[in-house]
Amino acid sequence: MASITRISDRSFRIRVSEGFDEKGKRKYLTETFYPSARTPKAQEKEARRYSEDLERRIRSGRDYDSGQLTFREYTETFWKPRKIGTIEQTMLEGYISTLKRTVYPAVGHLRLNQINILHIQKIYDELTAAGKAPATIRQVHAVISDIFKFAYKMNIVAENPCGRAVLPKMKPAHEIRFFTDEQTLNFLEALTNGFDIQYPERIRKNGRILPAYSRHINVSFQWITYFNLAVYGGFRRGELVGLTWADIDFDQRTIFINKARARTQAGDITKMPKSTHGIRAIILPESCFKLLRQWKREQLIIAFKLGYRWKGYYRKNEYDKNNVFIDLQSGVPMNVSTPTHKFKEVLSMYNKTHPADEQLPDIRLHDLRHTSATLLLANNVDIETVSHRLGHSKASTTLDIYGHAMKKMDSKASDTLESILSTAKQA
Repeated sequence: MASITRISDRSFRIRVSEGFDEKGKRKYLTETFYPSARTPKAQEKEARRYSEDLERRIRSGRDYDSGQLTFREYTETFWKPRKIGTIEQTMLEGYISTLKRTVYPAVGHLRLNQINILHIQKIYDELTAAGKAPATIRQVHAVISDIFKFAYKMNIVAENPCGRAVLPKMKPAHEIRFFTDEQTLNFLEALTNGFDIQYPERIRKNGRILPAYSRHINVSFQWITYFNLAVYGGFRRGELVGLTWADIDFDQRTIFINKARARTQAGDITKMPKSTHGIRAIILPESCFKLLRQWKREQLIIAFKLGYRWKGYYRKNEYDKNNVFIDLQSGVPMNVSTPTHKFKEVLSMYNKTHPADEQLPDIRLHDLRHTSATLLLANNVDIETVSHRLGHSKASTTLDIYGHAMKKMDSKASDTLESILSTAKQA
């Protein structure tokens, strides 16, 4: 029979017999239990249930040496090393960030076999009360559950307590933002033409007047090429930044996506695409390949001018190993965050040089991918083709994201059918 002693308002000492050692002396396992209940009576009931479960699990021969580890010790000693090399570095860093930010403060100090559904549910409820999105809470749940699944397989805990958790329902996805076909055309034309920025008259502190003037700003050819590919190919940012010249077939007008650049705590790395379906070959129009040919010529000139400062591949038979989009001061792959900053800059210049009724919506760089998909779907390209171009694992994912475009197509089909039948009736 277990011995239960209250040692504070929020904790109990539980002492359970583990049998006898090799000398015939009785062994005991002593644990400090922290109930999640608030009233003394409910706490005692919870401690009694825990002690009974503890005795049951000891009789079943479970490994309580490992069970004595705290949640944090266990994840860092057993779970984390198991994950290294089996999942992407960026994903692992996201898991660890979730643990440090959300889970460790709540249960990191508790022994692994002390944690029950009440502890887990409290984490989710507090996140909900703090206004966190259901998707965020489900991500936290996925990390905690994965940890306990492994502990269960290792015979350290009797069950995965996450299995009984009540999770918030997912909210409908926010409507995505994108350029219309006319806005897209205006944006791409502006990249080629550049921007005439007007600077107003200014008066310095010393009273000197600086007259108003205008300045024409050209967008570098690298960025003209990048944003055209983003629109026409619907590529992810990391996929474009990771693109090398060897991935481009100029004769077949095809771009092969087989890797991506991503940011980690140690710096940018090259990794596999987001999923196996992300490995794909995409055909683009000749206009894109005309831009690519010209940009490759300009990049070669930059390499020669930089000389010893060029850190990329230099020899003719190796040059195609270079990234398409580079740091112009060294030739190394472009920083993953650079396209985001450049897109904001270009969009800002566009809106500063156009009247209010002609300005573009303030969308994100990733929304150029949404623009590509939406324009294709709205112009009757089938969902399977669009899904393939985007690198989605299944067409239903594409449909979930771009349902608005499908509704537009359905409305267009209805109007077309009405027009056809009305014409036939009049005839």
